[in-house]
Amino acid sequence: MKLNTTDFRINNTIFTEAVLPTQAITYDYKTSTITYALVSNFAPERQARGVPLMQRPRNLNFGWIFLSCIFVSGLFVPLLPAESFSIPPILKTLPDSIQQVILVKPFPSRAAYAELSAWEKSEDDSWRQVVAPGYAMIGRRGFAPLGQKKEGDGCTPSGIFRLKLAFGDVPLVETKLLYRQATDEDYWVDDPASEQYNQWITGQPQAASFEKLKRHDILYRYAVVIEYNTNPVVPGRGSAIFLHVWRALGKSTSGCVAVSEETMIELLRWLDRAKTPVIILGDVKSYRDATLPAAER
Repeated sequence: MKLNTTDFRINNTIFTEAVLPTQAITYDYKTSTITYALVSNFAPERQARGVPLMQRPRNLNFGWIFLSCIFVSGLFVPLLPAESFSIPPILKTLPDSIQQVILVKPFPSRAAYAELSAWEKSEDDSWRQVVAPGYAMIGRRGFAPLGQKKEGDGCTPSGIFRLKLAFGDVPLVETKLLYRQATDEDYWVDDPASEQYNQWITGQPQAASFEKLKRHDILYRYAVVIEYNTNPVVPGRGSAIFLHVWRALGKSTSGCVAVSEETMIELLRWLDRAKTPVIILGDVKSYRDATLPAAER
């Protein structure tokens, strides 16, 4: 992996700043070390590991510089906390049937940024991280509080939701989810007044507002339906919430979760409907606090 580096000076001490377009960057407050997450090509047994990029002298007052963000590909993006690599407590509250989890957590200081990682339960019931923490983009207004997502509010819903159906504009995708290729006749309805609200419709929708699922950009080249407000469908509570390819790092969504194309392909290869995969969105403390419908529990 090639790193582009630039030098910077603090209190007459020169450091090297690594500029990484998509890798996860963390700051360890105990050791004062900035690291990035290096993950091998997809393999079930892979482990995330941190590679030190910069460490301050003991007598240097680092202050707030570079602790809250780092310059990445022309953007100041927030640092991922070092605790991102520890097992999240919420995983211990999940039912035994859930064996795969995508965790998407907010950045308090940057509404549209989120941290995404993926976890799988082993045969001994322990959880291991299979996709290291990295950046994701969410709604421009961040996460809606539990149960407060509304149509058109620019927020990503909070809660725990099933992942069952993948879709895209290519005939086949390597995944163990159900997969459906989108055509020019496929739409998703976002009109709360329509009986087809928050549904995939083939043919002209009976609705005032909808979106085409076969797009002319890369957003839905690879995508997964997040089963938010699908069982049952409540008019006005939000629609068309997907995990999909982002426009770019720093570009928010209307409420979906977006990641790099590389990450999206990796997640699709890993996701297995036999392992009851879910996605946890927002600052959800426990399974019982989430809004997963009873039919999905």
